Order: sequence, then structure tokens, then C-alpha cells
Amino acid sequence: MKERMITAIIIIAVVLPPLLYGSWLLDLLIFAFVSVGADEILKVRQKKTPVWVLLGFIMMMIILFLLPNNLLLVGLIVSLILLYFMTICFSWFSIDDVGLVYCMMNIVVMAVKCISQIYKISPLIMMFILLATYLTDTGAYFCGYFFGKHKLNPRISPKKTIEGSIGGWILGAIGSFLFAYFYLADILPLEVIVCGSVLMPIIGQIGDLALSAIKRHYQVKDFGKIFPGHGGVLDRIDSLLFNLLLFYILMIGMMI
Repeated sequence: MKERMITAIIIIAVVLPPLLYGSWLLDLLIFAFVSVGADEILKVRQKKTPVWVLLGFIMMMIILFLLPNNLLLVGLIVSLILLYFMTICFSWFSIDDVGLVYCMMNIVVMAVKCISQIYKISPLIMMFILLATYLTDTGAYFCGYFFGKHKLNPRISPKKTIEGSIGGWILGAIGSFLFAYFYLADILPLEVIVCGSVLMPIIGQIGDLALSAIKRHYQVKDFGKIFPGHGGVLDRIDSLLFNLLLFYILMIGMMI
């Protein structure tokens, strides 16, 4: 637990300034996370992958992110064709690999696009999402550690408990609501704040379990080892990715 807490403090110290300041620091942080995340996605397959494939995968995600929304569908179609073309050319790239790479690429690209839209409104919204995500994660960890007795889903994540999940939801919902109520009331409608506070702790846990299912399928414990006690980048942002997608839906509803 000590190693996990020390690593968490270091992550916060490194990540928080770019998130608050935005601009090129945020772009640099996103590029670093996308690059490491791309490497983790390919490595989870437990197959040796040429460096040019990794670089191509990173470039593909960057291009998709930079495309305007009206051309994004075209970019996704071209990406899918290229991935299937790889299965024809290379025996080490299978149909299963297409599914993993294309699915994760979509999740990461869409989440990054959500970040860009969020910062056009206010960086404080990002703090709202982060609090809903990581207060839930913290609450689930400690409630599960001290009170957990009933397994949540042993097939996917043997250590997670129902008690931890409920405790995480309570802490994430209350903590994020209080922050948004006092700091975002002039920016977001109350219904968006309430829906976000209630739903993000749930969707975040779904994202955590979804990526855990991928790890179990490939029989690995973590996506990476860059963060001692926490695993890789994707292990740290699995819940956040899904919450970014959810909040984008809420923003679209707000605009309508």
C-alpha cells in the first residue's frame, strides 16, 4: 500500500500542473500518454511487434485526433481497412488483434477529443471528471480493503468487492458533486452536475472492469509497469477514458 500511495502522489505532482495550466503542457502530457498507451495496447497481445507498427499506430491516433469531426468517420474507415490489410500481409497480426487495436484506438481517440472540447469550456470541468473518477477509485480500494467480503466479479477482477464498489460510488458521487456545486454552478446546469456526479462513479467502474476483461483475456496482470504499484498508463486511466466519453454525451445533451 505504501508503494501505491507514494506513486499516486508522484503521479498527481506530475500530471496536475498540465491539467490546470492546459496549453502546450497538456498537449505534451496527452502525447506522452497516447504514445505509452499505444505501446501497452500492442504489448498486451504478448507478441513481438516491429517498431514501425508502434510508430504507425501512434501516428494513426494522432491523425484521427487532428481530423475535424466531419472527417472522423472517414479516418476510422481508412484505419479499419489498413488494420485488416495488415492481417493479409503479416501472419503475426491476427483478426483478434484488429478487434483489440481498433476498439482501444477508438476509445483513446474519442476520449482525447472530449478533453479538447472540455477545455474550450473550462479546465475546472476536467477537475470535476478527475475527482469523480479517482475518488471512486480511492474509495473502492479502501472500502474493499477494510470492509470487502463479497466479490463483485471474480471472473474479471478477483480482488474487487461489492462493498468496495458501493463505497467508491458514494465517495466519488459526493466529492465530485460538492466540487462542481461550488465551482461549476455558473458553468454547468445543475442537472448536468447531478447526472455527472451520479453516473461517472458507475461508468468509471465499468471502464475499469472492461479493461480488466481485456487483461484477463490475454492473461496479463497489468497493461504495463511504468507506475510501481499501479501498473501502466492504461491501468491508471481506464476509468477516466470511459468517464470522458460519458461527459461528452452530457455536454451534447446540455447544448441541445
